[in-house]
Amino acid sequence: QPLNEVRRGKEMKIKTILILLSVVFAVLLIAIASIMLLTFGQVNKELEADYRAHDIMEDVSELNIVTHEYVMHHGKRMAQQWRLKYDSLGRLLSHKRWKEEEERSPEGLVILKSIRENYKTIGNLFSRLQTNFVNRKKLMRDKEPEEEVDLSFALENRQIGRAHV
Repeated sequence: QPLNEVRRGKEMKIKTILILLSVVFAVLLIAIASIMLLTFGQVNKELEADYRAHDIMEDVSELNIVTHEYVMHHGKRMAQQWRLKYDSLGRLLSHKRWKEEEERSPEGLVILKSIRENYKTIGNLFSRLQTNFVNRKKLMRDKEPEEEVDLSFALENRQIGRAHV
């Protein structure tokens, strides 16, 4: 009997050790899974922000191209394309996530703030550019003095220069 009790004691120790190891393993597994889940969530947030930043840079570049096209052709279709691209960029710049990040870390989004300010400026410049073009066409149609037309060209060139900057 004493041998049986020793054997049972060893079995109990082994069972206890196995149960403790199982619990520790389960806790470690849960901890690792939690860390991985949090990490993947953070990585997804960063990727989403990176994609939005890429989209902003792409829209800025395309807006620049459409601005060049409008300057060269002054077409109604170009103006419509410009407006569509401008509105698309506006939606990206006003995305809720950017505002949340700007509230948390305003110094980290200096470039975005600058793009937003330039966005408003380019919208105003484009409107003035369109107005100037319409006015110049009217001056030419009404056969106004050449100085008026030249002044309109000079104004347009200044506006184009500012828009490109």
